[in-house]
Order: sequence, then C-alpha cells, then structure tokens
Amino acid sequence: MSLSLCSCDRSWLHEASATCWCTQPETFNAALFLCISSFCFCSTAFSPPVQVGVHIADVTHFLHPGTAMDLEASSRATTTYLVQRRIDMLPKPLTEDICSLRSNVERLAFSVIWEIAPDTATIVSARFTKSVIRSRAALTYAEAQSRIDDQRLTDELSMSLRTLNRLARVLRQQRADRGALSLASPEVKFEIDTETHDPLDVGMYQVSCALPGLGM
Repeated sequence: MSLSLCSCDRSWLHEASATCWCTQPETFNAALFLCISSFCFCSTAFSPPVQVGVHIADVTHFLHPGTAMDLEASSRATTTYLVQRRIDMLPKPLTEDICSLRSNVERLAFSVIWEIAPDTATIVSARFTKSVIRSRAALTYAEAQSRIDDQRLTDELSMSLRTLNRLARVLRQQRADRGALSLASPEVKFEIDTETHDPLDVGMYQVSCALPGLGM
C-alpha cells in the first residue's frame, strides 16, 4: 500500500506533539495494547488559539461494503473485551497493525482539528478531514500523568499534555457549573493465572483526577 496514493491531508505529519493514550498499566496486556484506534494532538503553547486534534483510525479505507469481511464484522457488531483478552470485530492485521495508530509510523485517519480559546475552551473554528498522521508517542495513562506532574519536563510532548489537561479542567468545570452529574463508579481489575486463566485476585483501579478530563 502506498500512502501517497490516498487523497488525504498530510499537513499534520510535521506539526507539534501528537500523543496517543492507551490503557492504564494495571490493565496492560499485549493483546489490548496492540490495538490503538485514536489519539489526541495539541499545540504546546497555551496561547490563543490553541490547536487541538482528535484522530480516529480510518478502517473504511480497507473495509468495503458488501465484502465478506464487512458482513462478518456486521454480524459481530463490536469488539468484545474480556479479562486480558478480546474478540475482535475485524481481522488482527487491521486492528493490530494497519489500523493501529502506533507511534512513529504513518497511518490513515479521520481527523477533526479545532482552534480553541484557552481561557474559555470556546471553539473558534473546526475542520473535518481525512488525514495521514504519525503519532509521536503511545502512552499509558500513568505515563501521561507522570509527564503532566513532573514540572522539570519541558519537552514538546509534556507541554502538549499539560495544555490538554488545562483545557480539560476548563471544560469539566463548565459542565459542573451547568449541573452535570458526576457518575464515577469503581472499576475492578483481575489478576489471572497465565496458565489456567483462573482468577487469582481482584482489586480496584486507582484513577487520577487529572487524566479522565482528557477524554472529554
């Protein structure tokens, strides 16, 4: 496959930091980590306007209507996530490679790029496009949180994460001011025997107050 043959916007290949979030370390396993379907981009400067992008893997470039793969995917409806494994809706070469937005490789995506006023998080402009993107990093939540908290880090990636976090806090406060409900519920994690697959222990996730806002 030649990416240069696709009618996509390549302008985001050499922009500032592009960051991809995966699962928290407690949930990490190879089967889940290989499938990275979306990531966020943010300019490093917290000055108007801030550029923010969300990019979703373009599966439709490879999945055509009416094909055997499309019919099978339709019958499965979704990828089913179980404890330390998943049942894919699409073949693994797509979910774990061609459509996985891994770091430092070019991938086809659908993108929305906003210009946002940093003080009010008001959208100034928005653009929707097909794109070819290259993620700078695939981070767990804990790794991203560590970069946000460690003020000694002043690299592009860390500054971009802090800018996103500031915007998330503004948006979260606006939602609260409008009377939004906070429906946070505990999420359990299991330790599984690698040979018998029997559960060995059960615990609770420790979620930081900062990162959940990045998903807003």
